[in-house]
Parts: sequence; structure tokens; C-alpha cells
Amino acid sequence: MSISSRLLHRIADPSLPQKERAKLRCQLAKELEDVGNHEAARETMGELWSRVGECPVLDELDEATAAEVLLRVGTLTGWLGSTRQIEVKAVVRYETRIVERALKEARGVVSHSAELLGIKRQRLDAMLKGRGGHTSLAHLRTLLERRPRSLMFRGDEDCPETRAVVVLHVEDDSVIADGVSMTLQGEGWSVETCATGAAALEKLESGERFDVLLFDNNLPDTNGIELIKQTRALAHRQQTPIIMLSGDEVETEALRAGANAFLRKPGDAGSIPETAARLLACKKGGES
Repeated sequence: MSISSRLLHRIADPSLPQKERAKLRCQLAKELEDVGNHEAARETMGELWSRVGECPVLDELDEATAAEVLLRVGTLTGWLGSTRQIEVKAVVRYETRIVERALKEARGVVSHSAELLGIKRQRLDAMLKGRGGHTSLAHLRTLLERRPRSLMFRGDEDCPETRAVVVLHVEDDSVIADGVSMTLQGEGWSVETCATGAAALEKLESGERFDVLLFDNNLPDTNGIELIKQTRALAHRQQTPIIMLSGDEVETEALRAGANAFLRKPGDAGSIPETAARLLACKKGGES
């Protein structure tokens, strides 16, 4: 039985809650979109969306599911409406309200907003940059990222303008390192990665500016706990926020050594921007 057939079988289950049925319809519609069968994808939406040009039925759906339905409807309307000149302003308005609420609740952090909406960060980023009809909400992200006590803040005397957050990430797994870099760079941050404790310590001992330090625990030449202790022994790094991202059960040890926060790998990786923003806000608040 194909994936599509299995999805159709599950959708037909009368005992399935409306929310779950809606998610399955969206999943099947996406698969049909990917192979170019847009008319069949539209029909798959069933009772959620009777025809192009009408708003979908979102009753009894939570916001994340409603957002996914709206995204499917918007995508399909784009394909099908290109030759039919369909009006979709009502759908876009409803979707805009949901995206706006997510951005405000996440304090402008795009990755966290996307998590609240149940979509990928890259997709939300595209929506705000003009490919998804929500450029009117871009100011929520920009203003929040430039607030002195949040993601962007004033530099030193030789850098009076607002500047991007600079993160030093110590991680020997290139896959994880690349994923974290993509996430943080998507927030407009700058990321420098070291694969060993020795390389990281050399940078930490220098005068290079790092606003947030992100350490793994298992490193080829040391462990993150020791690296935290060595970092806190440096006078110019004693107030720099340190986050440990690790799958090891060392949260208590990390915090005792001087870390400001502990995130578990891999599940909490998406919380790095929000956690870093909170720590930066606390740090700037303490300095003011």
C-alpha cells in the first residue's frame, strides 16, 4: 500500500478527531503538490476547503493546525489561481493574524515563532521576506531584534550602531555544528565554530568579541565542564553568557561550573536563539 493510500485510509476513519484529520489532509495534499497534481491536492482538502476562492473551514482546529491548512490553501490557490485570477485576500488576512500572534509571543525570534506555528523556520523567513505575502509583519522581527535588551544591542564606543550577536560554538560534530550555524545565522547572528577545547580556549583568551558562548560537553581533548571553568577564570569572560548544549546528564555540574543555561541535545537545539536572547537581555539589564 502506497503512502497516499495509507493516508486516505486513515482520513476515512470516522473515529479520527477533526484536528488529526486536518493534519493528514494537509500531509496528503503536500505530497500531491510535490508531484505536480495540484487539482487532486485541492480535492484532498475535502470538507476543509470546498473550492478555490473560498476561505477554508477552520472551526475546532488549534492555531498550529489552522496555520498549516491556510498554508496549503494559499499554496494551492497560487498554483490553481494563476490561470483563474482568484481572490485570496480573506485567507491571507486570517493567516496574517496567526503569524503576527506567533511573532509577538516569541518576542520576534523567527525560529521560535515557526515552532509555535508548526512550520519550518526557513518557510516563515521566506513569508516575511516577500515570498509568502506577509512582508507587513517584517517590522515585528526587525524591531525586536534591534532592541538594546534583546537580540540586537549597542556596541562599544568604536561601534556605536546596533550590531549582530556573535556566538562562539564549540562542537566537534560537524552535522550539529552546521545545523546550529544555520539556525543562528537565520536570526541574523554571526557564528564562529571550534571543534576542540584548545582551539576555543585560544579564541577565548584573545580579545575577540563573543556575546554568547555555546559549549558541547564531549570534546576530543577535554569536556565542556572544564572549558566552562577555564572560561570563567578569564577576567574578560566572567560575565559572558554560557549555554551548554549536550546530551549528557551534566546539567547540575554545568550550572555549578558557571554556565547560565543548559539545553539538551538534540531536542532543545531550536531553543538556542530564545535562550540566548533572554540571557543577553538579563546581562544588559544588569549593566544598565
